[in-house]
Amino acid sequence: MEIQTNDDVTLRDIRQEDIADYIRWETVETEWQLWDAPWLYEGRTLEQCERELKEYIEKLGRWVSEASEYSDSSIRSRFEIDYQGEHVGSCASYLIDSDCNILDGCDTTSLGRAIGICVFDPQYRRHGIATAALTGLIDYLKAHGSQRIFTQTWSGNERMIALAQKLGFKEYQRKDGIRKVRGSTYDGLTFELMR
Repeated sequence: MEIQTNDDVTLRDIRQEDIADYIRWETVETEWQLWDAPWLYEGRTLEQCERELKEYIEKLGRWVSEASEYSDSSIRSRFEIDYQGEHVGSCASYLIDSDCNILDGCDTTSLGRAIGICVFDPQYRRHGIATAALTGLIDYLKAHGSQRIFTQTWSGNERMIALAQKLGFKEYQRKDGIRKVRGSTYDGLTFELMR
């Protein structure tokens, strides 16, 4: 499945060849880790990094296998992002509970779906890619029954906060001081789409 969000940005299912991009983004072009849940990457040992990379590659392989089984009517929770035919990132959605914590699986008591995005290479930022991709994901989720849509970030990620506000999200919940990033303390933020 492919969703053309504008002339330059396409959302699509993951492919086998995308795994090489993810390996590069996890091992060489890692600047994005400073912004996308950076607390997960700080202080890891070399052994932890190697083990987590191996597990991640296995997970990516499962995602590719699952995506190859999808029909056009299968509901997707994640898409790869192509910009002018180049694989540049991904966007996804997940369920959250009433306290804005991530839920595993399909829970009928969820508050709604939260969405997230990562454009991995800095050279592809500030081209409207994230705006187009998240708009496409929001439209897709609404067309498939999502009533409430959220996004989550941390108070130090000013670009994501600005993007959320640009797309019509308003702050829904703030968890004070729950994120430690590069020696400083930040708030966890959840925004709800109001449009």
